Amino acid sequence: MSAVNEAFEPDEHSQSKNKSSGNLSQHPQKLDYSTVPNRPQFQAAFSASLSGFIVGTWLGWISPVQPQLQNLDGRGDPSSIWFVELSDEEISWVGSLFNLGAFFGCMAGGMLMDRFGRKTTMLMAAVPNIVAWLIAALSVDTSMLYIARLLGGMAGGICTVAAPSYIGEITTANKRGSLGSVFQLSLCIGIVVSSLLGLGLNWRLISGILEVFPLISLTAVAFIPESPYYLVKKERRAEALLALRWLRGDAFDVDSELAEMEASYQIEKATVSGWSDVIQPWALKPILTSIGLMVFTQLCGVNAAQFNAVDIFRTSGIAISGVICAVILNSSQFLTTLAATFVIERSGRRVLFLASQLTCGVSMFVLGAYFYIKQTDEETAATITWLPLVSLIVFNSGFAFGSGPIPWIMNVELVPSKVKGFGVSLAALINWFLAFVVSKTFVNIETGLTKAGTFWLFGCFGVLGVLFSIFLLPETKGKTPEEIQDFFKTKRPDRHRNSVDPLDC
Repeated sequence: MSAVNEAFEPDEHSQSKNKSSGNLSQHPQKLDYSTVPNRPQFQAAFSASLSGFIVGTWLGWISPVQPQLQNLDGRGDPSSIWFVELSDEEISWVGSLFNLGAFFGCMAGGMLMDRFGRKTTMLMAAVPNIVAWLIAALSVDTSMLYIARLLGGMAGGICTVAAPSYIGEITTANKRGSLGSVFQLSLCIGIVVSSLLGLGLNWRLISGILEVFPLISLTAVAFIPESPYYLVKKERRAEALLALRWLRGDAFDVDSELAEMEASYQIEKATVSGWSDVIQPWALKPILTSIGLMVFTQLCGVNAAQFNAVDIFRTSGIAISGVICAVILNSSQFLTTLAATFVIERSGRRVLFLASQLTCGVSMFVLGAYFYIKQTDEETAATITWLPLVSLIVFNSGFAFGSGPIPWIMNVELVPSKVKGFGVSLAALINWFLAFVVSKTFVNIETGLTKAGTFWLFGCFGVLGVLFSIFLLPETKGKTPEEIQDFFKTKRPDRHRNSVDPLDC
């Protein structure tokens, strides 16, 4: 899955807001962050991003342990109380329940962090993560694995809401882009670590080792301050001032930033939306476009490829171990995600998403062609067993530079500020729900359409994603909200002319 980098980030406090005669200035003076030390906000951002690493370990865990859970090597002892052997249907549930749990966790995360705070919510999420890994390590039947994955998914969904929001709120404007990408990078590292552990360790031992990281996250988050913006929203001004001093150091004028946050909160309160706003064309069209981005992100088959990578390599006939192939695959995704952080701000969003969908679609068609050849001409297939690995490396790389990060960036840019909370939340929920559907039905689709037909189906969605990018997706890079709304040929009601939309700056 891809990480939820900016879905719930309050966007007003990235700029200065000054009151003049009861109204906010249209041209606020920006704060000078040159005196702010890097260490405090780096420490806070990396501590919060540990939760992304934990999400990555959950996402990456299923692929290397799948052969063990299904006892495909026949080494399990059926007479042992610890013996577990899952059917194809059961393993599909184990793989997909994390996404279902994340769907519910995503819904709960927004409410929890608004009520208890970003930091407290991250601390709370560490507890079910610890319990879930313990249940996974001690599982003696399928139901325990189901519970572990569902519970881990709920914690993961909460983390993907709270941690990026926290990072966006505590970092300065000149560091927000680089530190905001750390969560996604941490997630990719977690996937790689799970794959590496699968090279020679038993799945129970892997689960036990991965239990350590929620404990590390719990400890690290305990030593960072709460989000100052959250404290402002709760009218805890003195605590917000202390948090800002911890984050900004003694040389920075924290009073000015605090005043800016307070002005931003006043705008937020003044622009609370209702259902009557959501169904209006000026809001509905951009929200549907944002949802479209999430739909094509998931229907290109990323979760099916991620969760079933080892099995795909095992059945392809490649000479290299399926687990080793998965390590190579996940490492390539991490490296591409790292590179993408330097490209996204230099290239157009639309063209990157289009190129990514095209790359993913072609890769799926090639992978489907390989399995069709293997089914009809095994002799020829035996000479190109490297093709599935290359296809999935290209697929993962293509996904990482576009379809993974772009929807979360454009999600914030497309949806008008008045309905942003609802719009980006809905898109995030649909993303997790489709991730569950794709990962759960992969085995069933494969049974009905064969491996070749399944990957060709994902390839077709990639083609549709390209058409969506060409005909329905606007370019948002460097554009104001008014210019973006012009694309949808509709204007937002002129209710708050004196408020400054954060994307204007």
